[in-house]
Amino acid sequence: MAMAIYSVYLPPESGNEASDRTVFLGDGPALLALIVPIVWLLWHRLWLEAAFYVLIMVAFGVSTQFGYPEIGAFLSFLPGLYLMLEGRELVRCRYERSGWHFDGVVEAGDIEAAELRYFSNFVEAATVGHPKTENQPKSPVFSNHIRRPAPIGLFPE
Repeated sequence: MAMAIYSVYLPPESGNEASDRTVFLGDGPALLALIVPIVWLLWHRLWLEAAFYVLIMVAFGVSTQFGYPEIGAFLSFLPGLYLMLEGRELVRCRYERSGWHFDGVVEAGDIEAAELRYFSNFVEAATVGHPKTENQPKSPVFSNHIRRPAPIGLFPE
């Protein structure tokens, strides 16, 4: 199973604490932005970017009307390609402009695993100092406790 990277954003009203409105944004290309770019932009509430996209497409449409159909057809593909490659970054910028706080990244196989991994850190932090009983589940396999290899070199830390 391929692992994906998810950026975690906290809502402005929560300060720096996780809540039920915490957003996990996946990293990687947005294929739907290539296929239906205007719908993708409106779905993610990127109003200004959608207006700019429409203006660009109108300009390319005008260029095809004035005797350059090959250039206009080729250029009309480029904004969708740009949105496919950089669309997730546009969504991240929208959250930051709206006051959301970046809280870190989580690596997981899917969104549910990313949420479980992120919120399990809070459960572990809340139970620190409490003795474990027989009924409590053990730490998940993807715990944050990573063993570091022994240092190699002249100046180990």
